[in-house]
Amino acid sequence: MAAAEHSVLAPSVNAARFAASAGVPLQAAVAAGVIGLGDHHGGAVDAGAELLREAERDGARAVAERYRDAGRRLPGYGHAIHDPDPRAARLLEVAGSLGLAGRHVDVARELAGLTEDVFGRRLDLNIDGAMSALLLELGLDPGLGKAFYVIARAPGFCAHVFEEQTKERPYRDVGWENVDYGGPGPRELP
Repeated sequence: MAAAEHSVLAPSVNAARFAASAGVPLQAAVAAGVIGLGDHHGGAVDAGAELLREAERDGARAVAERYRDAGRRLPGYGHAIHDPDPRAARLLEVAGSLGLAGRHVDVARELAGLTEDVFGRRLDLNIDGAMSALLLELGLDPGLGKAFYVIARAPGFCAHVFEEQTKERPYRDVGWENVDYGGPGPRELP
């Protein structure tokens, strides 16, 4: 549930809705939404799990400093909208009550505690980071991180696609007022 829906702010939702507006069947438009889950949207769980493995192996501070020195973001930390991310806190609370918060959750929290010192600002664990830690707690391969988003987002994609097909006019566009041409100017053709 924690990763189920982001209204129309997520690129994957827009992909599903745009495909639906073209007149394709529900499952094809939902598939477009799933295809819209990538490294920049829905992919931080995989990367976050790898980060936690690295921090467990090399030490949280060393890894945080390595990421900082390379100019890389810490996957699973910080969020543009949710600061702090209440979904992460709740997910870890539930995991703790079920006995699923172990060493990976501890490493994730340790990294969060170092961020202010290492990065100059506090970066709280976000939903991707919490899911990363729990993926490892469950003994699952980090490559399954996106699977959590595919499973979580499918019902929302279905709802968005159905709404697009039944309540919106076909052939959605971005609106010409949102388009700015950046190519070459007018030219003579032979």
